Amino acid sequence: MFALNQLLSYSSDDVAVSVETFDDVVLHVGNDLSLYQLKHSLGERPPPLTVKTDKVWKTLKAWIDALSAADIDVTEFVLVSTAPCQDGSPLLYLIAGIPPTPGQINELALALTVEAERVVAERDAAKAEGKSNNDLPHKAKYPGCQSFLDIPMANRQELLGKTRFRPNTFNAADMPFVIGQKLNYIKKDIRDLVVESLLSWWDRQVVLSLLKKRPPRLHISEVQSEISSLVVHFNTEKLSTDFLDAEAPAAYVPNSLMLKQLELVKEKKAVIRYLVQEEWRSRNQRDEWLHEDTRMYDKLTKYDSYLINEWSLRHECLSEDCSGLSEEKICFESRSLLKWSFDEAPTKLRPIKEGFIFSNFISGSYQILSGDLSVGWHPNYKVELKDTNK
Repeated sequence: MFALNQLLSYSSDDVAVSVETFDDVVLHVGNDLSLYQLKHSLGERPPPLTVKTDKVWKTLKAWIDALSAADIDVTEFVLVSTAPCQDGSPLLYLIAGIPPTPGQINELALALTVEAERVVAERDAAKAEGKSNNDLPHKAKYPGCQSFLDIPMANRQELLGKTRFRPNTFNAADMPFVIGQKLNYIKKDIRDLVVESLLSWWDRQVVLSLLKKRPPRLHISEVQSEISSLVVHFNTEKLSTDFLDAEAPAAYVPNSLMLKQLELVKEKKAVIRYLVQEEWRSRNQRDEWLHEDTRMYDKLTKYDSYLINEWSLRHECLSEDCSGLSEEKICFESRSLLKWSFDEAPTKLRPIKEGFIFSNFISGSYQILSGDLSVGWHPNYKVELKDTNK
């Protein structure tokens, strides 16, 4: 996802990334390369990085190994970490966007050299004491320290002069939000869907590249084409309606709480049969949508919340109006709210999608919601049915 975010930061056509080739991520901009080492953490507060940090030395080891295959004149080395940099550390000289001076590079090279020499000396001392390889100190950082000392000081300084450091970056969990911000030109009502689908497509392309089933470089033009296709898809997406004019089978057994809600307000049998049919249609249509596209779950959840919110005020008013009334009059008023759910609401509430004209989806949805007591028709339906719901 970091690689995708880097691609989306450029408008040039001559931009591509590759994953797990020379480095974790390699950004190609024309003939120039940026090699990214990613040191991400899901922890809220990873420890600050210093010249003693193992991750820094692992990164230097990877870059020193890559020097033989990379043209350093056109290559930038970038360490990206969610961790901060320790105050006063010479690593701060490498903060991206602030070119270091030769004096700063020399100071950092000397600090790293001192640390590398300390690590190697402590390893040698442990060997001299007869310790086994498994018991030697600094297992994680030693290879980087030794490789750093194996190249001349001038080469160390050259490498550090081409190195940049990005501390305090966002972690992987933040990436959908970050990418969504880059796609803020897409309509808000479909943007999250586009981002989610784009990330799935991207992950698939990365896997294919690692399996050598596609070229290793993923170009910005591919990403732009996929985004365009997704925008068209979600703007023109039509919901199937296979069940909204179908007939429920004679053997269909409706939700028992839904029926008890209707019986509680003494609704007519003809109306109950009608609402059972509407509930069956809506339930099966929802199942079909989810089978076609699991992303419909979030849309349906949000829409149900909208329906509940529209019902809530009316039910609250009903409860106030029924205070002190006889049960017969309460049932009469309750049936008015129920009638609203299948008579007025389907034509006055906004549809689940613009242009979706099957109004019985709303009336059926209200019956589904009544089946888990998310909505109800009697002022005291939760109290009346509490034993039934156990």
